[in-house]
Amino acid sequence: MTTPTYAVGTALDGAGDAPGAWRLPTAPDLTAFDGRAARDAALLAEAAGLVFATLDDALALPEPAPGRLRGRLDALATACWLGPQTSRLGLLPTVTLTHTEPFHVSTATATLDLVSEGRAGVVVDVSTDAASAAAIGRRAPAPADLVWAQAEDVVEAVARLWDSWEDDAVVRDVATSRFVDRERLHHVDAPVRAADPGPGGPTGAFTVRGPSIVPRPPQGRPVVAVRVPVATPAGAARLRTAALRADLVLLTGADLAGTREAAQRVRAAAAGLGREVRVLASLRVVLGDDDTAARGRAEELDALGADGVPAFVGTAAGLAAQLERTSAAVGGWLDGVELRPAALAEDLPRIARDLAPRLAASGLLATAGPGATLRDRLGLARPASRYARAAVSS
Repeated sequence: MTTPTYAVGTALDGAGDAPGAWRLPTAPDLTAFDGRAARDAALLAEAAGLVFATLDDALALPEPAPGRLRGRLDALATACWLGPQTSRLGLLPTVTLTHTEPFHVSTATATLDLVSEGRAGVVVDVSTDAASAAAIGRRAPAPADLVWAQAEDVVEAVARLWDSWEDDAVVRDVATSRFVDRERLHHVDAPVRAADPGPGGPTGAFTVRGPSIVPRPPQGRPVVAVRVPVATPAGAARLRTAALRADLVLLTGADLAGTREAAQRVRAAAAGLGREVRVLASLRVVLGDDDTAARGRAEELDALGADGVPAFVGTAAGLAAQLERTSAAVGGWLDGVELRPAALAEDLPRIARDLAPRLAASGLLATAGPGATLRDRLGLARPASRYARAAVSS
């Protein structure tokens, strides 16, 4: 295992994490759906030295409500577009596994890792709602415990497909007209449990055979992240999947202090399975030049569409002090934080201009070296292919 590092990331979601952010005069024009807002935000985050950026997604349009967007770009496709336009920033699009074939998840995320030269990850999610099921039209909605159990199998199948090409499978032997050594490609035969509650019990289980059509990703396996709500019943199934399959756990729905118990539960669950994970808080931020200005901005955002999500409201200096107190590197309980700008056009520049230099000065935000992968920056080792001859013979 490489040395753990503190990871500071951000979220690139529309006009910002607050529902009414798109109604602000400073909000980017999202009606063109051309990706420029995401590109500009990604480049700003990268220039500030942030480690990664997440891109939210869902299968169904959100229900009409004040401040809710009625459309979005596909997160994984957008991340693939951002890959060649960035050079150090990790890219983690959200992918809903419930109605998506494991083979497609594997090939698309491997492609992202290739075009970004080793900076890919994926935030895996599930769907239990009727609207998402109807949008795809292949299966009925199912309860959370069933779809998260299936998600565990899907993540495993995806990882096996990433491993299905050994690192040296591409030989490009002109003399023998062999581009690939077939002996270094492998069928994975990964079973996936059903998530359909049929009348006689769950139906629809299947097996993913492989191999992949995409060579092994530069990171071996892109980083797998799972969001785990803090102190909610919905978090139990996610916690089990995170402990079993995730590299990165994003704790949501609490302020920084409120993540301590959940972080300890996640680490204990993963340790019980012989695994190590990176545990981060996912925090909405509203920043201002002083506390009064920050509170004024928060009140304005609430008036445009409040949703009750906990947030840090204050100055960059105050946030830096809180992050130092919760950092595992200084005796805390978090390996980092995903800062979700309440209003992208206002809060991300403050993160880049006011917060990032403070974190760099305190040692919580390290500059990426040339060719650093997302795994490198998170302190995660590059896994060997389970099908490689050395791994099989050992």
